Amino acid sequence: MKYCKTILMIFFISILSATNLFSMEKVNIVNVHDGDTITIKYLDGEKKGRIEKVKLFGIDAPELEQAYGFNAKQHLVTHLRSIDIKFKRKSINLDSQPEGILYADGININNKMIENGYAWQNKRYSTDSELNDMYLKARDKEIGLWNDTQEPIPPWVFRSYEGKSKHPAIHTYVPDLIICIDDITSELSYYSIDKVSCPKGTKALIR
Repeated sequence: MKYCKTILMIFFISILSATNLFSMEKVNIVNVHDGDTITIKYLDGEKKGRIEKVKLFGIDAPELEQAYGFNAKQHLVTHLRSIDIKFKRKSINLDSQPEGILYADGININNKMIENGYAWQNKRYSTDSELNDMYLKARDKEIGLWNDTQEPIPPWVFRSYEGKSKHPAIHTYVPDLIICIDDITSELSYYSIDKVSCPKGTKALIR
């Protein structure tokens, strides 16, 4: 009986810890680095006083060196002129960086960046169909970066080739696909973006 009580206690503590980890916490914005990366300072809870650089979960905004990179950053800034800003941690990405959802006056800012045409949905982390619908509507209405006369370059393509637009993959990009290049022939192949890695003998041009 005593053993069962101990197990139950550990179980409930685990649940409480998990709930606390992913709870919504009040924060201050210390810095806005680009359209999807910020530094925050926790104002309450166990993390009170901690400063942390975080990513906005489920979205990927243009890099600052890209077209609309600065615009995306400024658009994010305009949403953060609120007194009531909260952050809900969702996960840790492959770069060991915390990711979460940012709220300003109760509004989901991650969604707003997609809805207003200043970011792509990052389908490697989020398969939210509602977010995809927002992306499609913004693109169809040609708002934000979708108003450019040239086809916008997805940030993961830009990062993969360090912004060198001379590579054919920049111009032959197909939405929601990962581009792999053959190590010997340099032939390009396309696979679902949900694929974790390229086949043996090839390497990804998107990461």
